[in-house]
Amino acid sequence: MALTLSPNKHHSSARGVTLIELMIAISISTLVGYSFTQAQRIIMRFTLASKVKQETVQESRTALTVMQKMIQQGKASTFVIDQQSGQGPYSRLYFQCTDLDGNDREFYFYQLGRNLLMDYRTVGATAWKSKTLTKNCRFLTFFYPQSNDNTLMSVNLTVSKRTAEQKETFLQMALQKVQILNP
Repeated sequence: MALTLSPNKHHSSARGVTLIELMIAISISTLVGYSFTQAQRIIMRFTLASKVKQETVQESRTALTVMQKMIQQGKASTFVIDQQSGQGPYSRLYFQCTDLDGNDREFYFYQLGRNLLMDYRTVGATAWKSKTLTKNCRFLTFFYPQSNDNTLMSVNLTVSKRTAEQKETFLQMALQKVQILNP
């Protein structure tokens, strides 16, 4: 038995698409495409902003951790708070400490422009070594939280970074009452 295809007698020939139906379909497709593009743009902006915030937090934590560890090892009687020329008041800290090998070392933490720097050397050496802790420092201060106790030091640090949209993200962190272990 052979199977043959024959046109359906109950339906007329294939019907075409009207211009209005085509315009509606194009309009819907355009709106869906535009919505998708806008959602993708918002997600990308959020992702980049989150990345900048995360980098800023990491930079701040690293800088504060280094400062905290060094300050704790300092000799309280050697601490001097002043400022680098052209920088804000109380934005430079000098002190001495003794390392594990018994060598006396000198340290400076200070802001220079947008850089947070640590300079150090062995006491008596002529050359200073320098290390940049962050290139995004906006504000740095050192102070004694209790004027009658020179074994406590506080540090305030504000770090900022630009997002992809050239907006600046600020993060302020503080070390409250770092205990200086060597009076």
